[in-house]
Amino acid sequence: MAFVVIVAVALLSQGANSASPRKASTKQYTVKKSRDTAQGMASSDRKVDRAPGGAPTTQPVRSLTPDAESKATQIQIPADSDESSDQNTTEQKADPGISAIIAEAYSADTTQLALDLLAQELARAQESEDTSKLYSAIGSLQLSQADPDTEAGLAALRQATESATTPEMRSKAAITEASALVLHADSADGLTRIDEMLDDDGIDGLGAHHLTLLRGDLLVEQGDLRAAESEYENVRRAVTPVDTLSSKPSDALFRQASLRLDRLYTRTGDEKKEAIIARDLEQATMR
Repeated sequence: MAFVVIVAVALLSQGANSASPRKASTKQYTVKKSRDTAQGMASSDRKVDRAPGGAPTTQPVRSLTPDAESKATQIQIPADSDESSDQNTTEQKADPGISAIIAEAYSADTTQLALDLLAQELARAQESEDTSKLYSAIGSLQLSQADPDTEAGLAALRQATESATTPEMRSKAAITEASALVLHADSADGLTRIDEMLDDDGIDGLGAHHLTLLRGDLLVEQGDLRAAESEYENVRRAVTPVDTLSSKPSDALFRQASLRLDRLYTRTGDEKKEAIIARDLEQATMR
């Protein structure tokens, strides 16, 4: 692994009319060199790149959707709760066109065009929440490529977290950033950054629980299974359902923590604890 310095998100186009993005803060990370970032990525839009001979080759413009533990499925974003509906309304009022602009960027013909469009909108953004969403889209787009710009992508996601001001948006951005760190950065650097975010009073309780699960995933990667087990158990105890499992965010966290423990005990061959986890999930589902 090589140490690299995260640089500003370089999004200038080759033309004279390109807009310059705001600079992202720099941070030194040890980047994981061999990681298939295309594996397990969700895709709904398409892009066209040029093959060496000039012929177009179609491949997806993918958003970053890793599962921090399996490194192959979906990113962990806390589901919206009833309590967050007012906040969602406020965010939509800030700039109802941001989501449409991001969608337009992801349907661009090339990655560079997509980044240019997002950079231009970033230069015009007035609301902190819009800035956060744009940085998150930029970072996710950069990291989802077959040959990802890892340094710039992680820097953009960090900027997305630091730009968000509401607890809900800050939590979502932090979880996106932490998931990317699990995939792309050395586990020690990832743990350090997640610990910083866990100390952030601007992140809500559910967001902190998600970050704790991701912290556990990094501990598993380091081989510290006992510490990882403790992190997963802490989340399970904090969100244990008092009634039947439902679609509530806390119930989703309970399932995620339980499934992580189940995999951990399968890995260690602890059949007794594995049976306890299975029983707890069954009882919660049946209540």
